[in-house]
Amino acid sequence: MSQLEIRLLGKVRVSRDGVELPLPGRRVRALLVLLALRPGRAVTAEALGRGIWGELPPQRPSGSLHTCVARLRAVIGRDLLTTGPTGYTLEVPRTAVDVLTFLDALEPVAGEDVTDERQRLRDALELWVEAPFAEPLSDRIDQYELPRLVEHRLQALERLVSLDLATGRQARWLGELRGLVDEHPLRESLWLLHLRALHSSGRRAEALERYAALQQLLSEELGTDPAPALQQVHRMLLREPSRPDEYDDSGAAGPTPHQLPMQLSRFVGRTTESAMLDRLLTRAAGGVADTGDHGPGIAAVIGAGGVGKTSLVLHWARHNEHRFPGGQLFVDLGAHGAGPPLSAGEALAVVLRGLGVAGRRIPDGAGDRAALLRTVTAERRVLLVLDDARDSEQVRSLLPGTAATVVITSRSQLRGLAAREGVPRLPLEPMSDAEAVALLESRLGRPAGTAELTELAALCGHLPLALAVAAERAGRDQAHALTQLNEQLRDEQARLDVLSAGDGVSVRAVHDWSYKQLDEATARMFRLLGLERAGFISVAGAAALAEVDEREAAILLDRLTDNSLLNVGWPGWHRIHDLTRFYARDRLDEPRHAAERRAADVRLKSWYVHSARNARNALQPARINIELRPPAPGVVPQEFANPRAGYDSLSAHHRSVSVLIADAVEAGDHRLIIELAPSLSVRLTLIQARLEQLALCHTQLRAAEAEGDLRAIGLAEGLLGNNLNRSGDYVEAGGYYRRAREHMAQAGDAEGEITALGNEGMNLVASGRLKEGIPLLEAALDRRATHGAGERDESILNNLAWAYGLEGRLDEGVARAEEAIAAHRRLGNVVGETNCLDTLAMVLAFRGAYSEACAALVEALDIYRSLGDLKGEVQMLKTLGSVQRDAGWSQDARETWESALRVIAGAPSWLQFEREEFVAMLDDLRHAPVVPMPRSDRDSWATSTR
Repeated sequence: MSQLEIRLLGKVRVSRDGVELPLPGRRVRALLVLLALRPGRAVTAEALGRGIWGELPPQRPSGSLHTCVARLRAVIGRDLLTTGPTGYTLEVPRTAVDVLTFLDALEPVAGEDVTDERQRLRDALELWVEAPFAEPLSDRIDQYELPRLVEHRLQALERLVSLDLATGRQARWLGELRGLVDEHPLRESLWLLHLRALHSSGRRAEALERYAALQQLLSEELGTDPAPALQQVHRMLLREPSRPDEYDDSGAAGPTPHQLPMQLSRFVGRTTESAMLDRLLTRAAGGVADTGDHGPGIAAVIGAGGVGKTSLVLHWARHNEHRFPGGQLFVDLGAHGAGPPLSAGEALAVVLRGLGVAGRRIPDGAGDRAALLRTVTAERRVLLVLDDARDSEQVRSLLPGTAATVVITSRSQLRGLAAREGVPRLPLEPMSDAEAVALLESRLGRPAGTAELTELAALCGHLPLALAVAAERAGRDQAHALTQLNEQLRDEQARLDVLSAGDGVSVRAVHDWSYKQLDEATARMFRLLGLERAGFISVAGAAALAEVDEREAAILLDRLTDNSLLNVGWPGWHRIHDLTRFYARDRLDEPRHAAERRAADVRLKSWYVHSARNARNALQPARINIELRPPAPGVVPQEFANPRAGYDSLSAHHRSVSVLIADAVEAGDHRLIIELAPSLSVRLTLIQARLEQLALCHTQLRAAEAEGDLRAIGLAEGLLGNNLNRSGDYVEAGGYYRRAREHMAQAGDAEGEITALGNEGMNLVASGRLKEGIPLLEAALDRRATHGAGERDESILNNLAWAYGLEGRLDEGVARAEEAIAAHRRLGNVVGETNCLDTLAMVLAFRGAYSEACAALVEALDIYRSLGDLKGEVQMLKTLGSVQRDAGWSQDARETWESALRVIAGAPSWLQFEREEFVAMLDDLRHAPVVPMPRSDRDSWATSTR
């Protein structure tokens, strides 16, 4: 019987009797890995699906898995990959899989002595010729299977090294251990062996140098110190005699100040920001030669209150203390303290005294003091930290001589300082998810549930001050503290009160200081932003909210941004942190602002309703629309000059409209749901968010039923039927279409009734019942012509073209599709036009007119690109490549699908799941003949796909 061998160390390979077999595609290789690691055991389809596709499975995961299984069986044989009631089983022995042979060789042998153990480990490790898999196969394999195997190898390696060190065989490991700690820099057990090997070899100085490198690495990456065993080795190294320290002739004059405040808590995270700050200040700190390309030795860290500006700067300063032999000074400028901020003159006096200038020698005027500061620091390498600056003017005269380094922290953007003095700024944002959780773990000082800490970090908005306060509250008692704290913080109304540690240490107090500095018009805009629950606001939306014109709204938003109460999201948009928004809403909830809040709430909802409708009509005009209430007084809805503007607006306002609908559900505002849902539905259709759209359709239907509005009910049922039809639920979709037709008839809406009839026919065609569906579509088309004074319905025409193509009536299908395209162009419905071009291409391909089909698809592709619709662009490239493949033009299909992969590579994360399918399709083309389409057909449109 022939023997199958599976190699997972290095490139994934399969061979039979020494002959390598071709493995078709990365997903097939991932399937083989998942089965080969568990030979003779059934692996469920669900586990295989997760292992291959992770959290982003294809639309039909079971069918895709069956395809992968079939392709693997074609390589290894059906008898070796069996299907049972609990899953799929690879019927090979463990000895057929090299990585399992390696793992089995690591198992201890009863009764073996140290010599036998050393030899067994050495023989086993020689089997590990390369790291497993050699390529990324799937998230599951990369994040679980690969690290598990690597861990087994490292444990065996560490045991072997320990045995050799115990018997004086350290020399053979010196080079390899250095490479291993570079490859696994955070694995302290390897570092321990590395230092022991260096020490045993008499290389004490190098061991001390490596320990210092480890200490810095752990501090920057994890905010921790080396493990106790490593610290013990370090102390042993320090106890040995050393040469005297070299004298540091810095040339510093006068006393050496060391004013940096003590940081009692361990600093966590901010690795990227620390590195950025280091780059900004390297020149002045003496790290590199002054080439004149680095600008002044000054940098400003700017950001909202509580975001950790001072902590970051002090961490950097402590880490770089040795670079400033002239001393380190710290001045709290008090912009947001209990008393008035320091004047420039007062701050200058503080700095000069810190540098050793006697009080009697300090001049009276701020200008003279600034001149003296420049003189004193002209050749003195000092660090000056100016904390909590009010504005550019307060710090401008505090900039010292050229040898000094200055780091400023401020909630102000310090725009004047950046423009006039060219001071670089480092904007500090809330922490990342991982950093926020690490900070909580550090503060709590005890193990905690990861899910609870992750939720707590999110509820704190990853703001360091809020995280510190939350950790303090959670640390007050041990029993269920995190669970109870998270429950309290979920209440948005109470969150700011919970995030208070007393003594003025609270998120609310930080915001109080910023709010008090605002003028009334800016403070009013800030309060009103508490109503924008999505956390983003456009200039136009803010104008409607505050009942001002867009120019004034932009000025007010800019003032809030300058005070770090807002951040610029993208051009024309600003974002507000959740905790800042809660504070703004609390201010708005004060009784004296009640009327202001009610009026602004009405304006904001009205603006969204009418602006979203206008955006939808610019992109995809609808035949059936719900009648809207007139715009609220003072509201000027946005207008859109072209489809791209409408598309961009629907995309940008997606979250805001979703939140408004969710709030309307909670408040029982059925009319608002009815008015907003159709516009959001268009957006969800474009991005193919079917589950979200299905939930929205049900919400819209319930609201229409609660209102008793027959027409709104019929519209919601039609949209629900469309969504179910796209998901393949034809029976349920048909029921909704029939009910929509009945409700539209009862409401006396002939337009809606005809649309529902056409949808019902289209649904029958989609389910394969052509002979039942086509007559309904033809009847709907005839009724539209009668009702619309001879006008033909473009959507029904498109569906008929599709149906005729499926039935083989190709000439009629082409004619109906072209008629539908012309109708959509008259209406300006570019989304409808792309659908009809897609249909036309399908019918043309059925007819064998592949070149004409490709030309139609490229027209649709150009429309999607003009809209900036990446999802539509990728889908159209997929269809175009499929037509090219079916025509036999494999070279063009490959180029088309590769261009789709380039689009996906630069697209948001929600589009990345498409990548796997393109990779698989390209892999299938690997053995196809390289045949381009004829040059005469290609030249007219091929460049559009590049």
